[in-house]
Amino acid sequence: MPQIEDGYTRLANEILEHIMKASLNGTQFRIVMAVWRYTYGFQRKEHDLSLTFLAKAIDAGRGQVDREMTALIDRKIIIVVGTGGRGSRVIAFNKNHSEWTVPTMTTAGSTQGIISKEIRKEVIERDRYECRYCGSKEDLTLDHVFPKSLGGENTIQNLVTACRVCNSRKGAKTLEQSGLTLRSIG
Repeated sequence: MPQIEDGYTRLANEILEHIMKASLNGTQFRIVMAVWRYTYGFQRKEHDLSLTFLAKAIDAGRGQVDREMTALIDRKIIIVVGTGGRGSRVIAFNKNHSEWTVPTMTTAGSTQGIISKEIRKEVIERDRYECRYCGSKEDLTLDHVFPKSLGGENTIQNLVTACRVCNSRKGAKTLEQSGLTLRSIG
């Protein structure tokens, strides 16, 4: 039977009250719980937590964790403090709830901010309706070359057309971290 003597995670009631009202989906909530467990649960404020580790901790797919972690970072609920071992991020929970942002919906229904129809159209046309990583013309999306979670913006210069497979493979990593290269526009 669980006992407090076997360990506990100390959280202020104010944090719990605000996270309950934060409109998180199930995966986002489970990620926040895991971040609390592996930071506050060990009496630390930040820790090197890889996407693979978090996916295993919450029993979810790595791609799903990557997508939802990016949304939490975009909303400033989770903060990237630096880079840890093997390129994973050192992350912390932002207990300053006044800095959290309300999610905004894209046409795809994600919570990663709005890319205007004009920019979306210009990027896809510039890239000639093909993935800039592999050349596929199927299931196209937009990707931030410099990840949004690291401060990348929704600009024509920072966006490229990517198929879902390449976009998922790249995730919230830089080109160098992902091992992908941009193809020239033919």
